[in-house]
Amino acid sequence: MSKEEYIPSQYKNQHNKMVREWSKPLKRGSVPLGTRTEWRVWKPWVPKTMSIPPESRESNPHMIVLGGSDKGKSRLLANMVCRDIESADRAVVVIDSDGELTDLVSKWVASHQKGQDISQRVMIIDPTYKGGAISYNPLEPLDNVNFIDAASAIVHGFKAIYTEPQGSQSQWSQQTANILRNAAMLLMANNKTLTDLPTLLQDNDFRDILLETVERRRNKRTEYATLIDSWGQYKKLARTDQWITWVEPILNRVTPTLSDPRIRPILTKPVSDLRLQDLIVNKQILLIRIPQGQLDQNGNLLGSLIVTGIKQAAMSLADYDEDSQQPCSIYLDEMNNFIEKETIEALTQETDKFKIGIIGCCKTLQHLPEDFRNQIIINVGTLLAFALAKKDADMIGPQIFRVDGRKIKHRTIGNFFNQVNTSPTFELISDEEKLNIDRVVGQEQRNFFCYRVGSVAGTFNLKSHDFPDPPKAKVRKKLIDEMHCP
Repeated sequence: MSKEEYIPSQYKNQHNKMVREWSKPLKRGSVPLGTRTEWRVWKPWVPKTMSIPPESRESNPHMIVLGGSDKGKSRLLANMVCRDIESADRAVVVIDSDGELTDLVSKWVASHQKGQDISQRVMIIDPTYKGGAISYNPLEPLDNVNFIDAASAIVHGFKAIYTEPQGSQSQWSQQTANILRNAAMLLMANNKTLTDLPTLLQDNDFRDILLETVERRRNKRTEYATLIDSWGQYKKLARTDQWITWVEPILNRVTPTLSDPRIRPILTKPVSDLRLQDLIVNKQILLIRIPQGQLDQNGNLLGSLIVTGIKQAAMSLADYDEDSQQPCSIYLDEMNNFIEKETIEALTQETDKFKIGIIGCCKTLQHLPEDFRNQIIINVGTLLAFALAKKDADMIGPQIFRVDGRKIKHRTIGNFFNQVNTSPTFELISDEEKLNIDRVVGQEQRNFFCYRVGSVAGTFNLKSHDFPDPPKAKVRKKLIDEMHCP
């Protein structure tokens, strides 16, 4: 086998079978990947383009896209998102940390020949947009959802923005999570918003007023008795220094977010314009643009709360209205800003229940805690690796490529004429592993390796399809404005 090949000979049959399955014409539910680098014009019988078929997405729809800046990740995702929008077979949520992906998709919709119809299904949340914004109150109770589950979604949303590098001291603690959970339940019971969270944690009189309201309705919900008991214990601690230590991580995140006049109106309207259950049932599209260059870290909480809100809405539909539940794809640019380990674990291990596919994008995995990093790599269905930093390639390379000691380094003329009594020189396993790592590190722009996790031969070398910017003359600005409006 020559150095250019990356599939050991004993796996060729399985590899070719997957090539045939994944190179079939696009159909409803497929997502495009790219063109095989092995394809040549003079080999028309060799499959050229590949896509993930709906059957593979159904069994494990989760993907992780890795690679440095300007390698082609955003335009690969744009192709996938737009294909999902055209298929109209699922809800689509895009949370974008720099604005490039949402801009590409919104302009594509606005320039599409059926853009008027497609735009009716699209909503855009963009705190930097000056014409108003669609509101989302994460504390507004969903139908058929108990307060405990809804409050847990809030906790995981906050916890996502506390994903800290391995070895660093985390401010987040279990006691902080418990306080936030009970605070969220108390606010939901009183039809409040996140605006009231800092006051609840710091103002004893305000807290007592809310508890009195719950006390009067104690028998209406089973959660109220537990809620009153929990706050009865917290009242003893609320005037101590320990209390400040526990609530400080919550205040450190929610206060800057609510202080930003661009984000505050989105999170503080009592009745939401955005209904996440309706979004899933009606197979709508939600584009969330959170450019960190303009919003710093303040927008991350908005993104993470929507991720956990989608999970909560899907769980509610699965439990109480399974017939109306539809698949949902969540595309996350810089996914570590918006999702944490426990949410990833739940969504990837209970895919049949939630019907949510996570398509996450990251520049590197090195800054993530080891358990979170392993959770991502082990449980995703498909790994797409653009040119990586050396440390990432050291971790990903051995997983993508099989090493068996049979890779031929070179053949002699004697090997060719006397194959019985002579043998070629083989690569050392260590050299073969290094060669595979170098393959990942040294890729050209838009080139990537696609690996179907867990398969013995599901590795493909591809070049992503181009996704050109729509001509300005064809982009109907009026449609973009309408997609921003509630």
